[in-house]
Amino acid sequence: MEASQPIGREDDVAAILAALAADACVVVEGEPGIGKTSVLRSALEQCRLRLAWSVTCHEAERDLGLAVLADLLDSMPSSAYASLSSELRRVADIVLFRDAPAGDPVDSRALGEVTLAALRAVSEDEPVVVAVDDLQWCDRSSLKALAFALRRIEQREVSVLATRRPAHEAPMPNEALFVLGPLAGEPLRALIRRSASGPLPPGAVEDIVRRSGGNPFYAVELAHDRARPDGADRRVSSLSALLSRQIAAVPVEEQPALRYLAVCGEAGSDEMDPDGLPYSLGARLVAARDGRLAFRHPLLASAALEQATAVQLRSAHDRAARVARDPVERALHRARSGIGSEKVGSELDAATDLALARGDLDGARTLAQLAVEHGRTEGRLVTLAELEAELGATATAATLARELLASATTAPARNRALRILAWSQDNAAVADELLAEAAELSGLSQELRLATRAQRAHVHRIMTQPREAQLDLEAILDEAREGTPTWATAAAHECVNRRLLGRSVDGDRLSRAVEIDRTLGCDWPSLALSDAAVIAYFDDRHDEARQLMAEAESLALRNGGFPSTGVYTAALDRRTGQLASAEAKLLRFLDRKAGVDRTPALLELAHVNAWQGRSDEAQTRVREAFALQGSLPPRDPARGEFIAGFVHVLDGRPHEGWDHLCRAVDHLRVRGIAEPSFVPALPAAVEVAAACGKLSEAASLLDQLENQSHALCSRWGLAAAEAGHGYLAGARGETDDAERHFASAIHLFEELRLPLEAGRVQLALGSLLRRTRRRRQAQELLQRVIGTFTSCGASGLAVQAEQELARTGVLGRAASTALTPSERLVAELAARGMRNTDVAVQMHLSVKTVEAHLGRVYRKLQVRNRTELAGRLASPDWQQPGS
Repeated sequence: MEASQPIGREDDVAAILAALAADACVVVEGEPGIGKTSVLRSALEQCRLRLAWSVTCHEAERDLGLAVLADLLDSMPSSAYASLSSELRRVADIVLFRDAPAGDPVDSRALGEVTLAALRAVSEDEPVVVAVDDLQWCDRSSLKALAFALRRIEQREVSVLATRRPAHEAPMPNEALFVLGPLAGEPLRALIRRSASGPLPPGAVEDIVRRSGGNPFYAVELAHDRARPDGADRRVSSLSALLSRQIAAVPVEEQPALRYLAVCGEAGSDEMDPDGLPYSLGARLVAARDGRLAFRHPLLASAALEQATAVQLRSAHDRAARVARDPVERALHRARSGIGSEKVGSELDAATDLALARGDLDGARTLAQLAVEHGRTEGRLVTLAELEAELGATATAATLARELLASATTAPARNRALRILAWSQDNAAVADELLAEAAELSGLSQELRLATRAQRAHVHRIMTQPREAQLDLEAILDEAREGTPTWATAAAHECVNRRLLGRSVDGDRLSRAVEIDRTLGCDWPSLALSDAAVIAYFDDRHDEARQLMAEAESLALRNGGFPSTGVYTAALDRRTGQLASAEAKLLRFLDRKAGVDRTPALLELAHVNAWQGRSDEAQTRVREAFALQGSLPPRDPARGEFIAGFVHVLDGRPHEGWDHLCRAVDHLRVRGIAEPSFVPALPAAVEVAAACGKLSEAASLLDQLENQSHALCSRWGLAAAEAGHGYLAGARGETDDAERHFASAIHLFEELRLPLEAGRVQLALGSLLRRTRRRRQAQELLQRVIGTFTSCGASGLAVQAEQELARTGVLGRAASTALTPSERLVAELAARGMRNTDVAVQMHLSVKTVEAHLGRVYRKLQVRNRTELAGRLASPDWQQPGS
């Protein structure tokens, strides 16, 4: 379709322009031939912007790394190019092959940064639309760079309008999808009549309408075909059959040129003489645009490729290799030309190295795969296996690593094979064994030795084995040069590790590591920032922890990854009483994870659900986390056992959690973990032991908690220890001491702005006051804590506090008719017409609890149904009894 104003698409173009005004990225999706390109061109014309920065993706170039980014940068105005920093101009020149890579390779972050800078430069004076046609064929490296930039640029500066075929994985950030449907009715008939090269036989228009199914390109081609003198006898069953017949009709002397065009995407006049294609141009198979020849529609190129024999395709690729200027493109065509010489393998090796130097990991993988087909040498297997692992294809990487391990003759190759195998393991114990073997190989360079130690320390962290990790981290710090990313990574990890072991942290070292992370980046950018955030979390410096976590997330996302603080960010929300926010973050986190890597988030989500009073869901999450690990050694056994036991504590059945909490405490002891808030099993175990009458065990556990907390100056630990003294004194009948310790714990928790922790101690103190007949004080305290639990979303605890309040029995008639905060909220939601199930979801309660609340509301307000309830609450003379 070449008309600038496509027939019958006026409403579609208007809708696309409206969507483009509201959204930063609009993707027009439709089947081949439906008219996406025509609609895109029409929309761009009607935008009437100074610059519509457009690029077309070609099927022939989808394996040509950075092809689309290179096209965009090549068409950038010279003034915009000049405004780039010298470093980013160097990156742009490397992408465009204007400059040879030298020094450190370009990384994915730099590709994203140069794309972002280019977009900002061209949009400095007025907004710009970037148009990408046939997005499904965009090479992955360009797509990642473009997505990186679009996540960081303001919509008012740059918008994106793209087209894409259905069922293709080429998503854009925050895209608004517009599905372009069939063209029907009179507009399709008008298109058919206008497109026919001659008069159509009677009934032909309606027949074409029916056969085309509303596909404009198919309809136009049918119209051309039926207008021929023999058209009535040339009917075909599909668009592909029709196009195949058109290609087959091309004279044999023009066929090689068509196959060349099909494998290259397009060709300049220096590559192909238009005068040599008289039939193809006359038959509208090929068109000239901007001095270059290309198929009029991608479906015609596909038809040419489908008809070609293997020999003919190899010949076309050979011709393309001989004229290609791009060394990567030349190597790709050479490999597909069928020449199996070692020279081709060497050319592919060089192209792989060049792609890596340009930051094109996806293109490098394609080239490395072709190189391996030309000889499975040690070096090629190492390169391909590492690329597969880097790009997330761990199963393929492991297969290649096993092959390499069976044939490797050098220590470096065996080391890399063992490390790749370790990286692909779900079983952390097996990974540790593989890395131990890799570390013991003789003849390794310092770089490989340090990389192996760092990987092994990471495995020990996953397995929560800080003692073992400490040995590796200390060895790295002894050997690594201070100030390097490797040193910064190890220094930050070692600080967290020392804290877990109950040792002091070198704050100056951690600060230096963070600064290196901010400038050079760690081995993976954001690692030191994440570790500093974890230390702040342990220290109850909540605002600083949140700020560091946000900075770590931003830095990680800028580099195409995710921060290691994902679960801690949610844990901080849970700890500070923001349960709904914590749950939402964990659910998003779980959407990005698979397999055993989901375990930490599932356990933290169970912890959140337990606080929300959704004990059944919490138990389900714990079981799912355990099931994911199956027969594998548990990665964080103490946390799993703690949460399994703590669910029962929060549910008011502490005796059922005792065994779990004992196992959690044992796991922490065996691993040498002495940071009390890492897995808070000790405080919970003290509380349960006291509740179950195990007073000697409670006292012993409390001693451990106090010793750890004093050693680390842990304010959270000291507050928890005060609460523990209160539980123990209460169990001994020492009510004055219990009251004093509870009051101290409440004060400390409130100073730390931990409302849930303070609320639980307030609930315990309220119960103590009631039992010692100080019911008025108990009532005042319990009413406050009900509000706290309700505002935090801890509905189960709010119900427990309401039940305790009811036991005070000092409010008389007002108490019997007053609605508790939870009952009031249930009443208001029900009065709005919400169903019990919807109320349960909103309040994080079970349906059974909602029904119980509603029953009490009906009794207290003397109403029989929701209609009467709504009227009662809406009555101007109604007010809460006792208010």
